[in-house]
Formats: sequence, C-alpha cells, structure tokens
Amino acid sequence: MESKKEVDELIKQMLVRNNENPDSQFEAACLLGNKDLMRDETIDALIKGLSSPQALVRAHAAESLGILEDTRAVPALVKALKDRYRLTRAYAAKALGKLGDPTAVRPLIDVLKKGNEPFFGARAEAVEALRNLYPICEKSLGREIMDSLIKFREEELKEKENRKTRVVFEIDRSLEQVIETAKGLREEDKNIISDEILKVKNSQNQTGSEMDRSWEHLIELAEKLDGKTGRKILEELRKARMNEDRRWRLFSR
Repeated sequence: MESKKEVDELIKQMLVRNNENPDSQFEAACLLGNKDLMRDETIDALIKGLSSPQALVRAHAAESLGILEDTRAVPALVKALKDRYRLTRAYAAKALGKLGDPTAVRPLIDVLKKGNEPFFGARAEAVEALRNLYPICEKSLGREIMDSLIKFREEELKEKENRKTRVVFEIDRSLEQVIETAKGLREEDKNIISDEILKVKNSQNQTGSEMDRSWEHLIELAEKLDGKTGRKILEELRKARMNEDRRWRLFSR
C-alpha cells in the first residue's frame, strides 16, 4: 500500500505542469525506474513523460522505461528516437535494446543512416541496442543488422569528429558478437559470416591503434571457431591484416 502511494506521488510530481521546482520532475522520472515500484500506471506515466515539455523529463522517462523492460513502451520509445533533445534520443535507443522486441530493429537502423542522427552518443547507443537485439532476431533480420553495421562502420570512419571512435568501437563489438554467435551456426552460415567480416576490415581509414585493437579482437574470436571454417576465417583475417597494414610480425608464430 505504501509503495502505491509512493508511485502515485512520483507520477504526480513528474507530470505536473508549471512546477516551481523543475528539477523535481526529472528526479521523479528517474525514481520511477525502480522495478520495486513497477505498476501498470508507472509504465503509462513514463510513456506520458516522453511527451513532457521538459527535456530532462523526456530523457529520464526513456531511461526508466529501459530499466523496467516493459514492451508496451516500444512504440513510444521508437517515436522518441526522433525527439528534439539528443539525450532523449540516446536513452530511447538504449532502452529499445533492453526491451527485446525485434520490431525496434529497423527504426534503430534508421538512426544510423547518414544525416539522420547528428549526436554521436545516440548513434553509439543505437549500435549497442542492435547488438543486444541480434541474438533474438530471425536469420533475415539478423543479416540486415550485420549488413547495416558493416555499411555504417565505413561511414563513421569518414566522419571528421574525433568522437566517432566510440561509434566505431560499438560497431566492432557488435560484429564480434556475430562471430561468437557463429559458434552455434551451421557451416554455410559461418561461411557467410566469414565473408562479411572480411568486408568490414577492408577499410583504410583507421588509425594504427584502432586498427590493431579491431584486428586483435577479431582474430582472438576467430580462433574460438572450431573446424575447417574457423581455420579458414583465421587464415583470411591474418592475410587481409598483413596486406592492409604490413605488420606481419604481429601475427607470425
């Protein structure tokens, strides 16, 4: 009974208009992201919070919906990917990655398309969300994620802003998960992944340290693949790495 009263007070605090203490509104949105306080009315209120005139209320409502992991929020969070406040867009992308609903995949891919999202943080969160959703997707949708990450990685490397590296790092982590997942796939699926991984690593735009980290991660994971396909992936990765950077000593044994 006490928790219901607390939820009601927090909802009222978050949604009240013309509040003399605006900080209390977004603080309430944060506090509602507590699974002990989760009620149907909590989800409904946080969805309403995504339309608040207060930018921080919208952002923290999106964050709390991700914590509560209720799929009823998916349509509202997808809409929030186009919010005028960049942190709301970033938190919405992150939340969608936690809710486990594949219908969010294509809206998240749209975030990464050139010119759609100027904020690097929102792009990075969208990539992480796609990585989280990948394991639950059907094969065709999973392939769409993979193709998109490969394409957008190349575009990110052309960006002039230094902070692009976080987006590239998230893309690399997502592609690494594809290799991990490949351990449970059929031989023909592994061959597809092998080809796609090599495409990713054809870029000439990485700095030396970025390149080293990416290649080392991929090769380490490729070594975990069993059978002929695993050996083929490892051999091709090494060959491509040497051709690209001429640092063959790194992989000689």
